Amino acid sequence: MDEKHELNPILKLLKDNNQYHHRNGKRISVYLKERYDFYIKSLEQSIKEDNFIDSSFIDELRKRLPSIKATTDNILKSYELYEENKLLEAECISKKVLFDNSNNMIIRSLGRKEERSMYRIRPNDNYPIKRRELFHVPMSTREICKDGRFSKKGVPCLYLATQLPLSWLEMDKPEICMAAKFALNDNYYNKIKVVDISGKQISDAYQLFADISNNRNKGKNLSASYEYLIKVICMIPIRLATTIPSEENENKQEYYFSQVFLEWAKDNKIADGIIYESCKSEEAWAYFGCNLAFFVNEVDEEGYDIKLRSIFNMSKPHVLKDIKRPEDLFWEEFSEIKSLSESLE
Repeated sequence: MDEKHELNPILKLLKDNNQYHHRNGKRISVYLKERYDFYIKSLEQSIKEDNFIDSSFIDELRKRLPSIKATTDNILKSYELYEENKLLEAECISKKVLFDNSNNMIIRSLGRKEERSMYRIRPNDNYPIKRRELFHVPMSTREICKDGRFSKKGVPCLYLATQLPLSWLEMDKPEICMAAKFALNDNYYNKIKVVDISGKQISDAYQLFADISNNRNKGKNLSASYEYLIKVICMIPIRLATTIPSEENENKQEYYFSQVFLEWAKDNKIADGIIYESCKSEEAWAYFGCNLAFFVNEVDEEGYDIKLRSIFNMSKPHVLKDIKRPEDLFWEEFSEIKSLSESLE
C-alpha cells in the first residue's frame, strides 16, 4: 500500500483502533471509555479531513455519527450496570445495542483459504483419545461448560482456531496436550455463515482502498465497497467491547459483553457461529489468526450437533509435547482425516 493510502484519515482510524492495548489495572468501564473517546475523536477527525473517499460516503458517515455515539454510550452504561451487579438491566441494554447494530454486522461465508483448516487443542495426558473428546461438549454434559470469552456456562459450542500455534497459546501453552485438525467438508465451502468481528475486517478494508482507487478510475460502481467500509467503522465499538484484555484475579467481567453477543447471535439464528480475533495475550494477538465459536443447535442421540458433524472432517488426535516455540507448530502434520458424520471414535 502506498504512502498516500497509509496517511488517509479513514485508514488511520481503522489502524489506530485495531491495536492491542493493556488495561493496566483499570476497571473495564474506565478502559472502554478511554478507547471510545479516542475512537470518536478519530472518527470525527476522519470525517473532517478525508479527501480521498467520495463525499457521499463521508455524508453517510456523518449521518451515522449520533447512532455510533449512542452505541458507545450504551455499551459503557451496560458495563457500569454490570459492575454494580444490576445484571438484568445490563443485559437488556447490551441486547438493544446488538439489535440496533444488526444491519451493521458482517455476516459472511466461511471458506477463505486460511479458514479451510482449523485446529483444536486440549490439555490431556490420558491416551489414547477419541475424536469425540476434541469435538464440542455434548448436550448431555453441558453443565461442564464454563464462562469465558464467547463461552457461557451451560452453553456448548465448538471452539476452533485458524492456526495451531494460536490454539496452543489460547490454552496457556500446555506442556503436553492432544491436538486435532478440522477441515471443511467440500460440500460446505461457502455455505457456512459466520458473524465476522475479527481483525480480518480491517485487512479487507485496507484492500478496499486499493479497489476503490482502481475502480473509480474505470467508472465502476463503488456502493458495495462503501457499504462494507461503513459497516466496519460502525462495528468498531462492538469489536472493542469483545476484545477486552484479561487480567489476573478477575471474575470474568471482561467477557460479559462477548457472552451476551454469543447468546444473542445463537438465539436469533443469524449465523452458524462467530469468528473473532484473539486477545488472550499480546503474543497471541500478534499472530493475526482467528478463533471460531460454532453454535450447537439440533443434536443427535449422543448429544452432538448434527450439522457440525456434517460440516467437518477431523484428523485422528495425537500428542503434542516438548513445544519450544509456537511457530514450530505450523509444520505439524495430521493423519487419518475423516468425516465426523461417520464416527467420533
